[in-house]
Amino acid sequence: HTNMETAVGTHGDTFSVNRAFLKLKLPSGATVLAGKFGLPLWQQTEQFWDEDIQPEGFAAAYTASLADAGSLTAAVGYVYLASNGWESDLFENDTATVWQVAHKGKVNGMGTVLAATGLHTSDGDDSGDWSGVSVDNDVAFYMFSGQINTKVDDVKLRLGADYHLSDADYTGQTDDHDEGYVVHGRASQGNIGVRYYYYDIEELSVPSYAGSLLTQDNFPNSNGDAPVGFEGHRIQLDYKIAKGVSADFRVYLEEGKSDNYGYGETANADRNRYQLNINAKF
Repeated sequence: HTNMETAVGTHGDTFSVNRAFLKLKLPSGATVLAGKFGLPLWQQTEQFWDEDIQPEGFAAAYTASLADAGSLTAAVGYVYLASNGWESDLFENDTATVWQVAHKGKVNGMGTVLAATGLHTSDGDDSGDWSGVSVDNDVAFYMFSGQINTKVDDVKLRLGADYHLSDADYTGQTDDHDEGYVVHGRASQGNIGVRYYYYDIEELSVPSYAGSLLTQDNFPNSNGDAPVGFEGHRIQLDYKIAKGVSADFRVYLEEGKSDNYGYGETANADRNRYQLNINAKF
């Protein structure tokens, strides 16, 4: 599977590959990936990992049927974060080990998902890329998720929540700012839908690398790539225009948390974004 793009660099045109990987389905039902791919993790938002980030590495996943009790999926991956490249010494790369266990089932006719996710970093070349967010260059990030899907008459409803936590430490501070959460709800009827998300994300609660956040970058912020240390609201209206064609209008409201130490968003700063998207599938 390949998805290629062309970019213009300082030395003229360069050719880059967004995704290029081998996918092998084993007789046991397991799936193995190798190459450059998106992390094989179930998530409700991109607050844990931005799906535009395509690291190189290896991953495997297996789903077991539990009959009337639903299904259980286990996934694990080992990816390289050193500029998405292979260094001269394979074992001196900065890496992350990711894993997830997710259960999908039904309760009283409602579809449910429960998931636990982890990301464990390793500063292979001791370059300090993880310093500034932790006393220890090796940091662990976790996400615990729940989701309910149901239907009332002809209205589809979804409720979900994610809790984020890390063991990162701020040197000399009593509060490590290492927790966060996102809650959201969605309703749709026919061609029309509405969504609402609330974010409360402390500075060290979600993955970052070498001064860049690995999380969603939809909110406007002073970091230039993705915000942490903020409270935010996302309000969205969806409309299906025709088969394969849809549009949505989004409002992002973001405010920097007042007790930020300085790694995250500017304290008390208010930033808003209004966005109209039109999507077509061919």
